[in-house]
Amino acid sequence: MAGRPSGPPPLPRRAFRQDTFRPRAFASALEGFAVDEADGANVMANKLADAVEDACDRSMLQRRPFRGNHRPVFWWSEEIAELRRICHRSRRLLQRARGRPLLVECSERYKAARKALKIAIRDSKRESFLKLCDAAEEDPWGGAYKMTVKKLNAGGNAPSDPEALEEIVRALFPDGQPVGNFPRVEPGSAAGGLSTEQYGFRKGRSTMDAITKVVKTAREAIAGSRWKGGTKSYCLVVTLDIRNAFNTADWGRTLESLRMFNIPSYLLNVALSYFSNRVLTTDTCLGSRAYKVSAGVPQGSVLGPLLWNAMYDGVLRLPMPEGTSLVGFADDVAIVVVAKELATVEALFTQMTIAHT
Repeated sequence: MAGRPSGPPPLPRRAFRQDTFRPRAFASALEGFAVDEADGANVMANKLADAVEDACDRSMLQRRPFRGNHRPVFWWSEEIAELRRICHRSRRLLQRARGRPLLVECSERYKAARKALKIAIRDSKRESFLKLCDAAEEDPWGGAYKMTVKKLNAGGNAPSDPEALEEIVRALFPDGQPVGNFPRVEPGSAAGGLSTEQYGFRKGRSTMDAITKVVKTAREAIAGSRWKGGTKSYCLVVTLDIRNAFNTADWGRTLESLRMFNIPSYLLNVALSYFSNRVLTTDTCLGSRAYKVSAGVPQGSVLGPLLWNAMYDGVLRLPMPEGTSLVGFADDVAIVVVAKELATVEALFTQMTIAHT
């Protein structure tokens, strides 16, 4: 019996995820690499291998090592496992029966086994999904929540290349380019608080309330008959959304709107301080980078939604022609136009568009 070869044990094999490869980070890691020809071929090869390995570490994520087993999916069962074994056995018998008289019989057995496996998986998925929904009603933070979060985080790796991050930051937080010219909140109009047409970020109101109002208006418009003297009308719904709204909200317009709501001066100073010297910091493969932020309200903050509603309030208070109305939820607005004639609907929408652009 031959003995084992002497020498150091082999290094563990490392594998990288090619889908996470960042060429700029790889090139940056190898920048300035050089070898001395006097070191010899072996030393030069080892240095090159070490440099390439380090560049791969900086530019790609490693694959997780295979642990020899996988956790079963939520719909797996012993019945499905047995049907899978039968299906695999039928397939092997079919492969071995090629060129033999039993080929047709083995083919039919394999098709039947595969069909039974597919039906069992389909039924088990449906039953397990319904159980998961029932469990989510009782425990919102249980298995359904964990499964959803795991799916959302799968493969979600933040970029670390400095140039790529800078492009993302400049697109999301454009310096000195606040959102469009919104109507101002007129003095006295905000004395009673925010517009009643704002359904976003307000106590006792939700998305369903805004949708219900639009649907109710549309149903009332199309109810009845279209004969002479009938009540049936045309209803036009146009939805508007502001691109990258919360990151580009104008600070000056926000503070001006707060003054129109008669906010005390000391709270205005707090808001002014809130907007002062804001910096966005990102981590890159070459260290931290800082970017100046000159607009927007921080998403996920407690104060951010209130500041947005204050700035956006002037839009929902615009004078509207008879038969038209606005329904807002945060930065989303639905324009609802109702009229007896289709030409009137088009004319009202055109008139409103020209008046407020």
